[in-house]
Amino acid sequence: MSRVFETRFAQFSQTESDETAIFAFPYSDEMANEFSAMANSPKKQESFWEPDEEDFVEDTIVDSHGEEILVNKSIDLIPEYDMNDFVPLDEFLGQDDDEDEEEDDYDEELMYEDDLFDVDDSEETVTNSSIRIDEDDNPEDIFNDFYSDEQSSNSVDTKKRYSEEEIKKMSVEERHEECSRCSKAKNLGGLIDFYTYFFLHGCQAMNETVIPAISYLYGRAKDVDTLNDLMQKYMFCIIELSQDSREVAQNLVRIGVMFPFLSDEQINYLESLYNNPKYCEIMDDILFDKEKLPRKISGITKNELKKTNDSFSIKLLKQTYNSFILNQWAQNERDDEYTEYYVYVRRNNNIIKKAYGKKGAGEYVLDGTLDMKSFLEYVEPKYGKECADFFANKVLQEVTWYNAESLRRPHTWVDWDLLTDIAKEFFNDDQNNLDNIKLDMALLYLRRLNERDG
Repeated sequence: MSRVFETRFAQFSQTESDETAIFAFPYSDEMANEFSAMANSPKKQESFWEPDEEDFVEDTIVDSHGEEILVNKSIDLIPEYDMNDFVPLDEFLGQDDDEDEEEDDYDEELMYEDDLFDVDDSEETVTNSSIRIDEDDNPEDIFNDFYSDEQSSNSVDTKKRYSEEEIKKMSVEERHEECSRCSKAKNLGGLIDFYTYFFLHGCQAMNETVIPAISYLYGRAKDVDTLNDLMQKYMFCIIELSQDSREVAQNLVRIGVMFPFLSDEQINYLESLYNNPKYCEIMDDILFDKEKLPRKISGITKNELKKTNDSFSIKLLKQTYNSFILNQWAQNERDDEYTEYYVYVRRNNNIIKKAYGKKGAGEYVLDGTLDMKSFLEYVEPKYGKECADFFANKVLQEVTWYNAESLRRPHTWVDWDLLTDIAKEFFNDDQNNLDNIKLDMALLYLRRLNERDG
């Protein structure tokens, strides 16, 4: 186990039955010895392992309310599937008469079918929509600043290197800000230090973009041997990587080694990644000297991803609520990187259909998870205190680990389907109010996705 996982995460599973749980936790020789001692101790001397919660925490951030939020380490436990196994979500969610499917599974999949809104295509997509951007942003300029020679003069040292301990002492925000400064200063070594740290101390979800980034950066440094050693040491991270990210990483290491003497096809490929929401943020960092290429390339910049909306049409709200239902059906049918979900694109204020593994920055799978505090504060003045209290009491009955106080605190999450069931019970046959509160759920959800990132 130590040879495979070393100081990262150990993953244990047993196959006695389908219901066996999977556990993931930090691994160390000390912990292994402790477990071994417990397992070999006499039965009369029962002992239990008590986890140190700090072992599971990567960092701490502070939200807009001044509350501290722990950022936990994680590992992706979703199994890999072959592309040949993938069946896209049927656009009309229909079933052929000659298909021999189990009735129970199909009926469960189509729960909440009656709650779907009829969306009129003649309705405007956006009504009185406004987009908020930072004051120093220029909405007409989709290019980043790295074609300007003035940027590097006011930035960090172009050759400064960073130790692991130095980066560890920074907050999450400080790390990314300093990483961006390295990019503007064209500091290849600094970028390698930061992205290697992100790889060693991040989670599997981050590796979807971090591994392609370090592949390019080590290629630029002509240090493929170090990259190979790193990948061999943490091979299990490559195994968990999506097929899409693996291919991008392989292509970027070749491009990095050959830069800037690239073919037209390779330049077009770089530009396609720069315009792909999944990779555009890292491309904005690692293409720090793209002015050396034979032609100018452009893409989606970090500033563009900060754009937010504060107005939404009735059509968009209906599509959003429908997506809660359709995405639940898709997840019940299959849940992996190839599963197609309905995704909200914040910078365009619209909804598209996209495979989960290709989802990028500023794109959100519409899962309908709502903040109970915001929901109650919205419902009470609109529908009355009796209605708000009814929702609160019903949620407490169904979600037993919540209490009355926690429902009034931020980040107490409740799913749309539970709230819909409660609304049906409260409003009974009042379809008008039921439809209105479903649209309100969609509105509150979109407002949360459009909050400033800080």
